[in-house]
Amino acid sequence: MKHSRRYVMRSLAAVGLCVVCALLLGAPGNASAQTRDPVNPLDPAKNSPIWPFASTSPWNMPIGSGAQYVPINLAVPNDPGNPPSDPATNWAQVPGIHDEYIVLTPTAPFTDINYSDVAWTGGDRCPFSGMVPTLLVQVPVPADYVVPSSGGDNSAAFLMPDNRTIIQAQPFTRCDAGLPATSVISFNYVDIYGDGRWGSHGGSQLSAIGGSIHLGELRPGIPVRHAISISVDSSIVLHSCQTLNDCFRWPAYTADSTATADHGPGSYGGNNPNAVAGMKMGALLAIPASTNIDALGLESIPGQMLAWTLQNYGAYIVDTTGGPGFNIDADIGPNGTFAGSKREEFENDFKVIDQFGNEIGMPFEERVNDGDGTHGNPSLGYPWTRDVQKLMQALYLVDNNGPDSIGGGGTPLQPLAPPLALTRFENDISAIVRSPDTAWVQRGTEIAALSDGTGHSSDVAGASATFTFTGTALSWIGLKCNVCGMANVSIDGGTAQPVDTGGQAAPGSAGLTSEVVFAASGLSAGESHTVVITVTGTNSINSSGAHILIDAFDVTP
Repeated sequence: MKHSRRYVMRSLAAVGLCVVCALLLGAPGNASAQTRDPVNPLDPAKNSPIWPFASTSPWNMPIGSGAQYVPINLAVPNDPGNPPSDPATNWAQVPGIHDEYIVLTPTAPFTDINYSDVAWTGGDRCPFSGMVPTLLVQVPVPADYVVPSSGGDNSAAFLMPDNRTIIQAQPFTRCDAGLPATSVISFNYVDIYGDGRWGSHGGSQLSAIGGSIHLGELRPGIPVRHAISISVDSSIVLHSCQTLNDCFRWPAYTADSTATADHGPGSYGGNNPNAVAGMKMGALLAIPASTNIDALGLESIPGQMLAWTLQNYGAYIVDTTGGPGFNIDADIGPNGTFAGSKREEFENDFKVIDQFGNEIGMPFEERVNDGDGTHGNPSLGYPWTRDVQKLMQALYLVDNNGPDSIGGGGTPLQPLAPPLALTRFENDISAIVRSPDTAWVQRGTEIAALSDGTGHSSDVAGASATFTFTGTALSWIGLKCNVCGMANVSIDGGTAQPVDTGGQAAPGSAGLTSEVVFAASGLSAGESHTVVITVTGTNSINSSGAHILIDAFDVTP
């Protein structure tokens, strides 16, 4: 049985929380104006966190003044156990922690990730499936990095040697140092300068790095300045859906394979016929701007800090817990173990005093009864879980969140993240206008490795794509292949330049990936520029087709 505890910072009850939060968070609007490296801390000497993806990424975009909040009546989950305990208890994790294996070691040796069909069946994930290994992908992993076989989701993200490409996999397992790893699936590459949507959460295909609480944040004085990712009990929290496409919403790409109502009680909303209609996989939840978080009765420093993040950035639902619980994604750290993980950092930062007067670490992952009277003195317990339970019930759905109104649109509640030295704009944003739209076909990983998993192509003469941007340099990320043809490119109405995208490889060939096919520099700083790409309908001398593919644009400030 756990000992009774009292919170170390007893004086918080007598101090106005808005004053305390100001001390914890500093001036909430003062994001640094310096150029940001997405995978290296802004200030390593102060152990500041990494800050990946573009300022307008759904992970980095603050809640806006135009957010339309819908009450969802999110209840604290109840898990009495099987069989139920006597006396009654509640073993639901609030919060649970969803460990993210974020491996940012681009110079480490390449490691094979081979296919394993064990997935979540409860079997041993260590060996590959079949008589011979089926290679999914090769990624840089330190030789001593080990992830034992388990039933966890094990979403993983790996930084490639170019220092900008992220490859993701789930569930990642590597049982022996220096040997190959296994996974059931690997996900197409994501550019660390892009929007960061695509990733290895199987329930949504959203990022395993974008919404994770990283090392160096959610620490005294260092808040989480981005949206977090969470997992919920989808049979209770999410709305019932009849078709898979109706089970998710932007920024999610999909939903669980068992989401639809024909899968019974385990389906989305299968145990709650009254779930709010907009509650789908990928939903953005937030504490309304009108809510006074000082009045929520929060007792712990991390609880107050998380409230600030949930009000200013929110939380995206990226996966299901598979049962009662409320999970938060967090970085397991460079070792893949408790040592050096966010779990350890949290316990070192936030303390409680036990009944013997000893200062001990407060766990990140706790159960509902860790905060009530079940474990020890009825009036005491961990304040962190009590706070998270209150925050759950303060959350609303941001119902108008979408690609053209990220965070609900309007004026952001916080300044945007500092600018990147480079920003990637993916092909599916509204700023890229395709004309006529019917002439362009969406393509995916069946043709090549594409940034964020998709691109658009056309071989219709006269079809065009127009992109307006602000920056001093532009790169068009396209594809060179044996059915790719000629395009004309003009900037700011200038003379069109012919661009040859012909190549030797056929679409779908192993190793074929998008690349820079056109670049321009020396553009006026601080001014709006427009690039127009026009399909000529002709092949090049290097190909037999006329297809032109637009994957993304890179813009230098």
